Amino acid sequence: MSLSLEGFISIMNGWPPEAVWALMALTCFSVILIMLRLFGAAGIYVYMAVAIVIANIQVTKAVQFSVYPNPVALGTVVFASTYLCTDILTEYYGRVFARRGLWLGFCALTLSTVLMTLTLGFAPMTAAQAASGDMAWALPNHDAMMALFKPAPALLVAGMTAYITSQYNDIWIYMLVR
Repeated sequence: MSLSLEGFISIMNGWPPEAVWALMALTCFSVILIMLRLFGAAGIYVYMAVAIVIANIQVTKAVQFSVYPNPVALGTVVFASTYLCTDILTEYYGRVFARRGLWLGFCALTLSTVLMTLTLGFAPMTAAQAASGDMAWALPNHDAMMALFKPAPALLVAGMTAYITSQYNDIWIYMLVR
C-alpha cells in the first residue's frame, strides 16, 4: 500500500491537534540535532532561517486545541525551537555565532517577505491566458499566495521586534546562567 502526501495529511487531520503538535515538536528538535551533527553551526543557521520563515507562514493558520477555549495561531513550536538553536550556538560556538544565527533568521524572513511581496505584485493570469499556455493549474495559486503572504509585512515588523528582543535576552541569560 502506498501512502501519498495527501493521504498522510488526511490521516493527521484525524488526529487530535495535540498529537500533531507533539509530532511537530519531535520533528523540530530532532532536525536541529541532525543539522548540528551533520553541518555544525552552518546547519543550525540553515535551520534557524527556515524555521523563522516557516513559523511566520504557520501563524496564518489557527487550530482549536482541546485545552484552550479559543483557537490558537500556529507557529509557536517552530518559532520556539529557534531558542534551542541559539542556546546550542552559544554553548558550542559562543555568543558571536548565536547572534549571527539570530540575524541570519531575521534576514531570511525579511528577504522572503520582500520577494513574496514582489511576487504578489505580478497580476494573476486570466483563464484565457492560462488555457493558451496549458497553465490552468496555476489559476488558483494567486489567491492562495495572497492568503499566505499578504499579512507578511505586518508580521515581519511585529514578529521580528519580538524575535530580536527575546533572542538577545535568551543569549544574554544563557551566558549568565552558563
